[in-house]
Formats: sequence, C-alpha cells, structure tokens
Amino acid sequence: MGVEPGKSKNEAAENMVKDMKSALDETHKALFNTAEQMKDRAERRHSKAPDYKSRKLTEKWIWPYQIKEVKPNAVELELPKQMRVVPTVNVSRVKPYKGPTFNFHSPL
Repeated sequence: MGVEPGKSKNEAAENMVKDMKSALDETHKALFNTAEQMKDRAERRHSKAPDYKSRKLTEKWIWPYQIKEVKPNAVELELPKQMRVVPTVNVSRVKPYKGPTFNFHSPL
C-alpha cells in the first residue's frame, strides 16, 4: 500500500542506484563473514573458564586427615591424590580435630 515512486527516466541514475545497492549488499556480507571469522579465532584462543568455587566462599577448614609425619615446624598429611596439593603443611595451619558437636536440645 502507499504510493510507489515512479520510474525514473534517467537510466544512468537507475544503474547507479542498482550498483550502490549491490555494493552495500556485498559490504554487509563481507562484514558478516569477517565478524564470524573474528569470533571463531577468538574462541580458539580463549580457553573455557575453570569450574571451581571462589576461594572466598570455600570452607575454611577441610576434612580431618591423618598425620603421616611430624617435622620440626611442619606436618605431612595423608591426602587423597585427587587433591593435587603439597601434603606438607606448617603447624600453624593445622588444628586438632574435635569431632562433630550434636545439639540434642533445640531451642523452642
């Protein structure tokens, strides 16, 4: 609906409009392809973010572990292999395990 523009009597102007439209279409396609290539290259370079908890939100103390060896200023703990940490810890970082505390009398 609406009013359609009439045909121009100037053929050169019509050809110029067609050329400009085709150049614009080619430019859009080239920009889209370039953006896709840049995205692919960026994704190849960047690795996925590691999946671990924030150190601030992790537990302050972890499970009780057996002491394997006592040294003058450090202790060596028996840690599971999957922890991938050094088992020797300074004595200031270790505290005795007191076991779970149960509260049988809950407040009303």
